[in-house]
Amino acid sequence: KCDQISESDIIRCLITGEDTPSGDSPADFGAVHLEKGWVASMLKVPQSRFSNTADAQRYYEAHPMERLYEQKRQETRFFSSGGDDLKNLHERCSAGIGALVLRLEKEYSKYLSTTWKIQALKRVISAYDEKEFQLNLLGLEDQNEDNIRTAAVAEVERRLGCTMDDGPWIDELYSNFFDTFLEEKVVEKLDSVEGLGITMEVEPYELKGFLADMQTQILAIVDDALASYKSYWMDSLEEALTAETKVVVNNAETSTINIVTSFWSRTLDLFKMPMRRRQVYTEVKKAPPFHLAGYPTFVEGILANQRQLFEDAHAAISEKIYGVIEAIDKGMPYLEVHYQGGGCFEVSAFHRILLSKVVEIFAIHTPTPTAIRAQHDGVPIGVENNDVAAERRELQNDLVKVKQAQDGMCAAFGVTEEEIAALRAELDIGD
Repeated sequence: KCDQISESDIIRCLITGEDTPSGDSPADFGAVHLEKGWVASMLKVPQSRFSNTADAQRYYEAHPMERLYEQKRQETRFFSSGGDDLKNLHERCSAGIGALVLRLEKEYSKYLSTTWKIQALKRVISAYDEKEFQLNLLGLEDQNEDNIRTAAVAEVERRLGCTMDDGPWIDELYSNFFDTFLEEKVVEKLDSVEGLGITMEVEPYELKGFLADMQTQILAIVDDALASYKSYWMDSLEEALTAETKVVVNNAETSTINIVTSFWSRTLDLFKMPMRRRQVYTEVKKAPPFHLAGYPTFVEGILANQRQLFEDAHAAISEKIYGVIEAIDKGMPYLEVHYQGGGCFEVSAFHRILLSKVVEIFAIHTPTPTAIRAQHDGVPIGVENNDVAAERRELQNDLVKVKQAQDGMCAAFGVTEEEIAALRAELDIGD
């Protein structure tokens, strides 16, 4: 309340802590030390245009904003024209509400810098890096269509031709077709056909019916196998080509993760060993994974070619096997019919010969792993999936916003790029 003190040198002494010209010290006037210092103010109720204080008070109570602006003007006039001592205080930013505001802002900024800034910046950096990681996980973004297609073909080869400890996946699928599919669908069921694999005596009047019944049973087994033939291959291939690539936590305690693509009996890891999350950030930034699901035209084109491949194979296998089985009464290597005399025939159906012929036909006409993998040839890459493209744009917009927040904090606190890099390094170490 500087307006209530008549001697300005005393005010100056109390505010600055300096002795008066006459040699009096601040302690002589009962000064109280404040660590942050004192600021002089003059907030007398404005009385301009009013004859008395009561009228002025009533008016400004009804017009508070006007009162504040009038007080600001009066305070500025008071200190700038109140003599050398007051003018000196004003020039040194030790007088006036404006000086108090500046000092509060300075102290608040200092407080934020020492208690809040570092952790806040680390949170912003972490948010930026996580958003960037999610964006990189969406895969390659390139305006050059040839570059995208090259990456897409490489991903197809990685999935279909992936080499692991037990060999390429497509080779395993191929081997499983013969070792499991045909074993269950054909080999085991042929054992149940009456007369197959043994020698039987058949009466003349029974011979035609016996051979026809054997033919019917064998055809039914083959029909069942052929009905599942295309789905065996295409279900597995579609699963492989449409499988999503995801982040998988390998160890919750150590927070180690990997980027994996899982399908059929395989799990393809992007990295040989799981790594800490922020390590993965760096690796994915250098070499983003490619998401085939993001390019449905390309994937569907490959699958369409593969479907046609197996439809053609299905037709060829059907024709060949039906030709063998339907000629059962015309004398085939797996069937011998001998008249024994006395009105009796001896029928010998050689199970292994028939089985070998059936499996041979499947082997000759089923597309090879190399042919299956090559069905991407000539397939256009197409455009990125709308949902993926929208997610990419959203993440890019989020990155801009987070970067603006980071830049704003850096500008407010005078943080350099080197300091940001150091904080990021601390996060990497502490991950």
